[in-house]
Amino acid sequence: MSIDLNIPLNNTLYEQAQKSAAETHQPVEQVIAFWAEIGRHALGSPDLTVQILELILRNEPEIDNDTPPREAVDRLWKALRDRARAGG
Repeated sequence: MSIDLNIPLNNTLYEQAQKSAAETHQPVEQVIAFWAEIGRHALGSPDLTVQILELILRNEPEIDNDTPPREAVDRLWKALRDRARAGG
């Protein structure tokens, strides 16, 4: 489910999102939503790095807000190991 919101952004942030969107072939809105999701998880799990949070969000959709950070990281590494073994 998604909700359309009008949220003011400064020009620099929007331009950075446009650049990222062009590089990743995604809509600007999707890039900004992903950044917001990383920020939300970062505030809720200050012991994890942004890079780990990004990997979790991109590779482990079963992780939700109730998953303890250590368990989330363990699941992530298992998923990445399994993917590497499968050649993906």
